[in-house]
Amino acid sequence: MLELDSSPPADPDGQPLPIRRTPTNGFILATVTSRKLLGTPTHYWGGRTTPCTHEPCDACSSGSPYRWHAYLSAFDFPRQLHFLFECTAAAAAAFVKFASEHETLRGCVFRAAREGKRQNSRVVIETNVYTGRPDALPREPDLVGALSRLWNIPLDQISTPDIRRTQIALSVLDEQIAAKRRLETSRKNGEES
Repeated sequence: MLELDSSPPADPDGQPLPIRRTPTNGFILATVTSRKLLGTPTHYWGGRTTPCTHEPCDACSSGSPYRWHAYLSAFDFPRQLHFLFECTAAAAAAFVKFASEHETLRGCVFRAAREGKRQNSRVVIETNVYTGRPDALPREPDLVGALSRLWNIPLDQISTPDIRRTQIALSVLDEQIAAKRRLETSRKNGEES
């Protein structure tokens, strides 16, 4: 039987977290509330980001490329907003580095901004350690459950393999990005001479 109520629940765990992406103008400043990030290949399909199921999905069947996206939960203190943060694998490398140094992402204060003003401009993430009261951070939400609600996929159809493989893959990607930046800087310095 459907039950209607005139006031929201005190514990909003059953409600989906809003998703935030790095804006083209401005930045996001927030504190991570999840201990780890989760990621998956996604497609931009039908006007929105959707996960690739690796089955013959419509996006794959049409030849649409996929990109790996990371998801974590974060809290914006000024807005008092708990949300899901989405970023690409390249941007997520900053979180992987933080987690390897601190053994968790929880309490990672981050600032995410785009290098340019376009929607697809590179995202740069700076991290720092949260120095506030530990009890001021909201409880860690069920990240898998939040993604399940976001994408309308039943929990029993979501696989969560060992997160270490993701972290290893991202650390390799981080080194590839660093090598590319060193090469670009070297070339630029050579042109200036």
